[in-house]
Amino acid sequence: MRVDPQAAAMTPLPHPGSRHVPNHNPNHVPNPRFLLSRLQREWNVLRTRRSVLRRASAWELTPAPLSSLDELLVVTGLGPGPTDASCDEAMRRLVALARHDDLAARVVLQRMLPGLSASAKRFSSTFESQLEALDELLSEAWTVIRSFPIERRDRYVIKNLLRDCEYRAFLKARRRMLVHELTDPAHFDWAPAAGEPPAEAFTIIVELLRRAKAAGMSADDITLVTTLLNTSTVKQAADALQVTDRTVRNRRRAVIRQLRAMADVA
Repeated sequence: MRVDPQAAAMTPLPHPGSRHVPNHNPNHVPNPRFLLSRLQREWNVLRTRRSVLRRASAWELTPAPLSSLDELLVVTGLGPGPTDASCDEAMRRLVALARHDDLAARVVLQRMLPGLSASAKRFSSTFESQLEALDELLSEAWTVIRSFPIERRDRYVIKNLLRDCEYRAFLKARRRMLVHELTDPAHFDWAPAAGEPPAEAFTIIVELLRRAKAAGMSADDITLVTTLLNTSTVKQAADALQVTDRTVRNRRRAVIRQLRAMADVA
């Protein structure tokens, strides 16, 4: 895997506040091929522009007028140390604004960059580099931000935004992925651990399929799972595989046992 040449350019400049955001190298010249580089150059211009700061200060997300947009990243939880309820509340308000405000959406995108980078690293095995995987995520992030249903999903906002980006970029008819159009995965009967936010079943399934393939699960069994995920009924899956309904049910039980065993040892 190629080392990320934009790693330093990914985090904003430090500023006074309850959290510290590490500095980046001001002499670093990022590769213009990648979307991340263009976004960071844009942020460096925007974050201290007076007209932008006046507009963002009007949102009243900070107790005093902003001296840098980086302050909004801090109040929404960027930086070392645990986040608290106030970070999620600030993120809720910012995402609500982002639906109709391009600047708010741009701040949300900047706040998501570290998480998107981590997601890209997890999925980079299907791309030539981590930066190409990150470009795929970034190409979907704007739509996710502008259409996010904050009224229904008002907790764990940053985590849910990142999961939605992963789904759109890697799990929905995207290149080199096992699953193209995921439908109802309820027959797997997986539940999140107590006290944790609901996990995306799609991410769980694809990760387990990746591990199963690496562990030697047969191509026929992988095909069975992806066919079940791409069809609404066992009969449709059986027709697609040109086998009987009973064969699909029997093989499905065996494959699910294997996947559950892998989930138990994860």
